[in-house]
Amino acid sequence: DRHLGSSAQINSRLFPLPPSAPMRVLSCVACVATAEIWSDCTAPEDIATITKVAITPDPPTRGTPLTVELDLNLKEPLESGSIKVDIKYDGIVPLKETLDLCKELAQTKNPCPLAAGPVSFSFDAKIPKAIPGGKVKGTAKVVRAADSKEAACVALDFSLKADEGVVV
Repeated sequence: DRHLGSSAQINSRLFPLPPSAPMRVLSCVACVATAEIWSDCTAPEDIATITKVAITPDPPTRGTPLTVELDLNLKEPLESGSIKVDIKYDGIVPLKETLDLCKELAQTKNPCPLAAGPVSFSFDAKIPKAIPGGKVKGTAKVVRAADSKEAACVALDFSLKADEGVVV
């Protein structure tokens, strides 16, 4: 098992927490990692399988820190790549972003290249209290740079209540 980061090294990613745009992406995964509101959209021919998505506390609530764990099993090495995020908030506000995977992992214990086998990500995220209720739907995909082959995919589909946490 390779651990790819501490909660201080990889931060939240989805909701707008200026000035760092990358913070929005993994928050999205953080928000959806409970109550069956995420799904594995990785195809059988992709180079990874998602073995675990866990979040503490469960369920997450706005304004409260949470820890997200994501475990993958890489079938092939991943020397470099990108994280492609395509998310809509309330069907209107799009978040389309491509992040450099290795740049995101550069300060972790095990930066790129990643060998085939089990890989674990762990990071902190936080849903700001100011985020209003609404529907969040989209995908976050890891894509290998060498051949644009998809490594893994997480589909997101949940509602954030105006006065509570994340719900299905």
